[in-house]
Amino acid sequence: MSDTRFATRSLWSVCSLITDGSHFSPTPCEEGFPIVNAKDIPKGRINLSSCTLISESDWRLLCLQNCSPTVGDVLLSKDGTIGRVVHYREELGVVLLSSVAILRPTEAIDPEFLAQVLASFIFDKQLFGLQSGSALKRLVLGDIRKIKIPFPPIPQQRRIAEILSTVDDAIEATEALIAKQQ
Repeated sequence: MSDTRFATRSLWSVCSLITDGSHFSPTPCEEGFPIVNAKDIPKGRINLSSCTLISESDWRLLCLQNCSPTVGDVLLSKDGTIGRVVHYREELGVVLLSSVAILRPTEAIDPEFLAQVLASFIFDKQLFGLQSGSALKRLVLGDIRKIKIPFPPIPQQRRIAEILSTVDDAIEATEALIAKQQ
């Protein structure tokens, strides 16, 4: 029987960037550009309708300060509601508050695989042990960088991600059907 365990790597070793969004909250506006908080990323997607809007000048400033994700990044909520994950697949023109971390995968890891791992129970166990704070639970970037994840070869990463994404899509379709029937 073959050993199916994979080597592990730290997030820092498979990401070219691990940072978070803005540590200051720009003044909200009636119209403007979206700024994403942890509350705005339920179920693997960014909910633009729940985002606070900020001025164009504040939005541009935050883009310059590396608070804007790029396609292929993986977002992780790290303050308050911890552990929500988004694989950022399309340019939405958003910036992030500090409650959301940006993980920019290198070519060594498939972004969808990374998102699936971060959304898994394996990762949940590590997150629980790393949380700090009493009133507001949070993860610090230094701890996120040290988190160990399974690291199979890229072809296996892609196959695992494909299977898990297919399962997620089926679950989402079933939940939508159940909601429609109720």
